[in-house]
Amino acid sequence: IAEISNGCAVAIGYPKGIKYGNYRGNGKRKLRRLMARWTYGRIIRYTQEECAERGIEVVTPDERWSSMTCHRCGSRNTERLRQSIIHCYDCGLTYNADFNAAVNIGSSFSAGPWSRGVQLNHPELRVIRPERSGSAEAAGL
Repeated sequence: IAEISNGCAVAIGYPKGIKYGNYRGNGKRKLRRLMARWTYGRIIRYTQEECAERGIEVVTPDERWSSMTCHRCGSRNTERLRQSIIHCYDCGLTYNADFNAAVNIGSSFSAGPWSRGVQLNHPELRVIRPERSGSAEAAGL
């Protein structure tokens, strides 16, 4: 990360609570073991040290509402169509939720090109829902 950042600031989110979404009895034993061994604190600390050696600023932005706030208009009048897609009812934007969150996190500490209302050089997603063969509409009912 420090090598490819080209002197730009690096934003690192802290995945608080990610270990605790998988509890005993929900059938995710292997995932719980992997998450228990994941040393994200060490990875974050190592990244901060590497960036500091190269003189790169590391920030830890507030991640609340980052995936549910529209990066174009700043509205929270949004809905997750699927886990990975967000739709804004105010401006009509349909976008990848992770990319939307990354833009919001970037705009939270930068007044540069990621500020609100800027069009991004990234293709917008079109949601196409295929008809299921077992649905009443597909059967002509």
